[in-house]
Amino acid sequence: MYFPYLRGKQQELIALRDAMPQIKKSKVLPIIEPVGLGASAKKSFAKLSGLNLPLTIISNPQCGSLKAPDGGIAELFEIVGSNAIVAYLIHSASTLAE
Repeated sequence: MYFPYLRGKQQELIALRDAMPQIKKSKVLPIIEPVGLGASAKKSFAKLSGLNLPLTIISNPQCGSLKAPDGGIAELFEIVGSNAIVAYLIHSASTLAE
């Protein structure tokens, strides 16, 4: 099994979308730490979701506009829907409340 870790920038999402036919045939599960949710990112996530392939999405990104508590991560999970596997980054500043 291979777990590529992507930041969820525009070019990475486009590359991931273009590689999905090959990924569907293999044992690859992308892990995405989203950095923003602009129009292009929304479109890419919607297309990825439409391919019915599970995507691991980091729910507490450490970079970009989605880092803030009200940054829009909930909207991203609405776009991806049931294809999302929720993941959480644990680091030295992590608390149980998070």
